[in-house]
Amino acid sequence: MYFPEFENVLNVSLNVPEEERMRSEILNTGYSPQENTWELVVRCSVYPESFLEMHPEVVFRLLTGNYIIMRVPERLLGELAQTPGVIYIEIPKRLYMGNGAGHFSAAQVDSVQVSGIPLLKERLGINLTGRGVLVGIADSGIDIFHQAFRKQDGSTRIAALWDQASGEYTKEEINAFLEGNYSGPLPSAFRDLSGHGTAVAGIAAGSRVEESGMIAEGYAPESELVVVRLGQSGSDDYVKTTQLMQAVDYLVKKASELGRPMAINLSIGNNYGSHSGRSLLSTYLTETALSERLTICVGSGNEAGKSIHTSVRLGDMPYEILLPVARLQPSFSIQLWKNYADICQIQLISPSGEMFRVYYDADILAAENPVRRYRSGRTQIVIYNGLPSPYQPLQEIFMDLIPADQFVDSGNWRIQIMPVRIVSGNMELWLPAGNILNQGTGFAVPGQQHTLTVPSASERVITVGAYDSRTQTYASFSGRGFTAFTNQVKPDLAAPGVDVLAPRAGGGTLEYAGFTGTSFASPAVAGAAALLMQWGIVEGNDPWLYGERLKSWFHRNARQLPAFQTYPNAYIGYGVL
Repeated sequence: MYFPEFENVLNVSLNVPEEERMRSEILNTGYSPQENTWELVVRCSVYPESFLEMHPEVVFRLLTGNYIIMRVPERLLGELAQTPGVIYIEIPKRLYMGNGAGHFSAAQVDSVQVSGIPLLKERLGINLTGRGVLVGIADSGIDIFHQAFRKQDGSTRIAALWDQASGEYTKEEINAFLEGNYSGPLPSAFRDLSGHGTAVAGIAAGSRVEESGMIAEGYAPESELVVVRLGQSGSDDYVKTTQLMQAVDYLVKKASELGRPMAINLSIGNNYGSHSGRSLLSTYLTETALSERLTICVGSGNEAGKSIHTSVRLGDMPYEILLPVARLQPSFSIQLWKNYADICQIQLISPSGEMFRVYYDADILAAENPVRRYRSGRTQIVIYNGLPSPYQPLQEIFMDLIPADQFVDSGNWRIQIMPVRIVSGNMELWLPAGNILNQGTGFAVPGQQHTLTVPSASERVITVGAYDSRTQTYASFSGRGFTAFTNQVKPDLAAPGVDVLAPRAGGGTLEYAGFTGTSFASPAVAGAAALLMQWGIVEGNDPWLYGERLKSWFHRNARQLPAFQTYPNAYIGYGVL
């Protein structure tokens, strides 16, 4: 089964044996072997009413902007692809939040105080606290008992909480638990096992807490929070793009229901795609960001210092990429993205010296099934030569290395590229993010540019990198721009992201720790956005201060660091908060 309406990895998944699909780190995402169904992201020009009426077994959720999340039996995929109004279909991708446990440090940073927020409050001359503005958090959850999320009278500052595993909780239901007016075990919705979401929410909108000489406060301490606990299990270290899209849809609709402006923070990402802002998750966020009185902030990721990306600038000479693979390495995929106008030949060479034909232009036109399968030692190699989609003029060459038993063959794999006719010559290669790769597996010569995680390359979101406020320097782990191929200015700006003081989940109602990563820089900008939206929208000084207008305000007022002479740049964009 092959359809041009399907993204590349879905076409690959449907054209390999199920046992290979289930051993792959990417091909089985969204697939249920028990039910033989697929979870999908579907983009439509019109609502596919006839298909859904004819097949009541299809479970679906409508999102804003003609996007639909569906659970579809595999036997109906071809019919869905040919349904009038269906434009493009993707399977979910795994998203990673990173480590949220936090650590104790003698030099924890008060993010609010080292940013430009004190000067902003002095300049605008009013008490900016985020009052009247909602802060939306889609993350690992929140510790509802922590003092950072309670008012002085002990009641919650959480306006609503949706646990995707168990359902929605109102402010009144949360207060009942805080007051002890409940029986039975504590719902999982009120716990944050990783601590990531609790820290993120506390930086964006934690209450002012003074205890034993310590003073801690989020950027918008009087904003109410709307929280989505992502995923079906709080112990998972990843969630799916479909879950994130549904979370954003919930947040936007809840803001409309409550009649208040909202700043959303997304400290989560992955590494699959062209990193040009063209995946369905990215286009969904780009279009959703146009909603009235809404601002979306996304962390740029922590992949700049890792060997999971490399760039090729192909000219007239052959080029070889060395990819060492460590022992005991499970399945992983390689994505090579290039301009479709560039014609070349690509070969994959295994550690044993076997050479496999990956890409020749004639293969795409001649093959009835564009999926090719090879075997080298203990490794099954699956190759797919994609074509440009309706949303990007780029071509993906997808290579999946799947173990025949447990692990792929270790040693030096090589990718050889021979130019035939080169127009641009720009190629970008990515390996999976998260904890897929063992130490020692990665490109021998990594490229640190274009290391923004998806969806931080989305066009209309505010993309936030991290800097070390103690040394006034760029944080070396922070995902860098500009966007691949499209060259958008990303990140937009950077915020404190090293040893940032934030509430620690599960350790007591007054416990704080230091957190490092762009996950903890992005909520600083979301909280600052809430302050500006209070001044502009709630106080009536600028009713249109949201979205692109608010992003431009950050661009104009970002502070520059002494290490950089050119702005905007690929490290911190227009400057720092």
